[in-house]
Amino acid sequence: MKTVKLKDKLEEVRLVQVILKELGYNVGVDGDFGPNTLDAVKKYQTNKNINPTGNVGDMTWEALLGDYKFNALTDQDYAEAAKVIGCEVACIKAVKEVETGSAGAFLSNNMPTILFEGHIFWKQLKNVGLTPENYVAQYSDVLYPKWDRTKYKGGLKEYDRLEKAKQINVSAALASASYGFPQIMGFNYQTCGFSNVTSFVNEFYKGQKQQLLAFVKFIKGSGLAKHLIDKNWDSFARGYNGPEYKKNNYDVKLKTAYEKYVKKK
Repeated sequence: MKTVKLKDKLEEVRLVQVILKELGYNVGVDGDFGPNTLDAVKKYQTNKNINPTGNVGDMTWEALLGDYKFNALTDQDYAEAAKVIGCEVACIKAVKEVETGSAGAFLSNNMPTILFEGHIFWKQLKNVGLTPENYVAQYSDVLYPKWDRTKYKGGLKEYDRLEKAKQINVSAALASASYGFPQIMGFNYQTCGFSNVTSFVNEFYKGQKQQLLAFVKFIKGSGLAKHLIDKNWDSFARGYNGPEYKKNNYDVKLKTAYEKYVKKK
């Protein structure tokens, strides 16, 4: 894990803040290492008999990640989610498998799996009143008008792309990545029941149960529930992954994954 300290504005800072807040410390969660976060880190370090420098290095990271248990999904969680949506558990498991595959909901550094979409960032910058053409020369790897899969770096490197985009505009950048096992785009935060994209992202850092709840709200709020219930994979993939879904065979992958989980019953 990266060492993070005062004045850093990184997604690793968000992870520190999420864990501290869940552990009961008075800290805001915004990815910005300010005085309030510094105070909380020092208090935590003192309580753990760690030299209270305020810097989050290896020893503090080890303590934080040891103290906070990222929840996993149980059979009951799946069953309850399927009941709310009205679909089969196998349908939810199929979406989970196809969206993140072997990567899962979290990466090796305990941060949510993400994928940054530069063509979405183009639109999101316009939404906040910025002209993307003014930035494209310097940020062509994270900012482009049309979907381009060759820009993906995968895994932890997607966070490098997100951090670069945040240099232009933080909220637009956060809205332009997909998160966790459902890989829901940040700009869908309202559909998932959040007042802003920051709150949405923060929730995805906490665990898979929070991600599943956001998924349920998204499926219900976006009108995709009927397609999942009917196992209309073509329509579901179009609505969930966008008009380019055929290029990745999302509909075929979903159908195949669903059939596999049905057989496992």
